Amino acid sequence: MDNYIIKEIAIERIKRVKPHVVMSEYGVGYERGLKDAIGILNATPAAGVQPMKRGKWLINPNISHEPFCSECKETPCYRSFLPKFCPNCGAKMDGDAE
Repeated sequence: MDNYIIKEIAIERIKRVKPHVVMSEYGVGYERGLKDAIGILNATPAAGVQPMKRGKWLINPNISHEPFCSECKETPCYRSFLPKFCPNCGAKMDGDAE
């Protein structure tokens, strides 16, 4: 599974890193490396990532107790088990719908 970062937070964390020995060749090179890392992050295009939808399976008491997604209100095509993700809208079914 892909991992994504928030670019601004990564840059702030890099800026907080300081070399142990500032007045040395090592410290100068270390600082240059940190600036290069920030430059690389700034030059990297952002991925088109959307926030994950979260929902839970609800039971419809009016239609033979069929389960449906709290996000898209659709019933899964198979009912022998309820998947961890809604097959209709992709919501993660972990019960954290807010």
